[in-house]
Amino acid sequence: MFLSKAGMTVVEVASGEGQHGAMTGVHVAGDGSTVASDGGSILLAVEPTKPELVQLPDVGVMASVPPGGVTLEAEQVRQALKNLPGKGSGTGAMYAAVVEAVGGKIGLVTLDRKYQHQVAALPVPGRFLDWRGMIKAARGRATVTRVAVNRKKLMQLLKVIDSACPDSDNAVFIELGGAEDPVVLRAPGYATQQNVVGVLQPLSTQGRWLEDTDWEARLRRGADGVAALGGGARGRKVGG
Repeated sequence: MFLSKAGMTVVEVASGEGQHGAMTGVHVAGDGSTVASDGGSILLAVEPTKPELVQLPDVGVMASVPPGGVTLEAEQVRQALKNLPGKGSGTGAMYAAVVEAVGGKIGLVTLDRKYQHQVAALPVPGRFLDWRGMIKAARGRATVTRVAVNRKKLMQLLKVIDSACPDSDNAVFIELGGAEDPVVLRAPGYATQQNVVGVLQPLSTQGRWLEDTDWEARLRRGADGVAALGGGARGRKVGG
């Protein structure tokens, strides 16, 4: 199994604050999906890596992840991200191989132009949340109003709102019209008693919407529909 840079980036929403066990790490599902959560308001999942895009040599015995998945330490994933090669190495090298390591540990192996790096750690014990059920429920309710926006502009607007309302409760109130209508974001500034209103214009998609991949369609149906992926005859199960 391989984890892409995009797949490992979910670690940025993982939070150890007030969390215990598997909720502090990055969960690798049996099909290779990666998931992380802050334990409260944010859940982020990335679909499995497509093996045909990976350009890595044999780096060891690939670990076999069980259908129930395994959770990796957040710091292990962060270090593997740092070990990825820099720009100019090609997208095929921007992956980590999930391999067996000494003492029942799981290794994340990356290659740059000169060196092979491995970051190994024991799986995080405990049960991860029902992320598939959460996505199914959320998407089932999220079809009334759909609008596409420029994500960089959205982040820029939210950053400015946060600066303008540093004393707020972090709430932003979002008002949606239709697919072709602007998105309105409002936030309170308590100290100055001034509300902030932002308007973000939508992206025109000419009526098109982002189609589900097979992975997303399975999540929408609430079907696991996956078998463990691993190293075949050379692999052994890790975690639980």
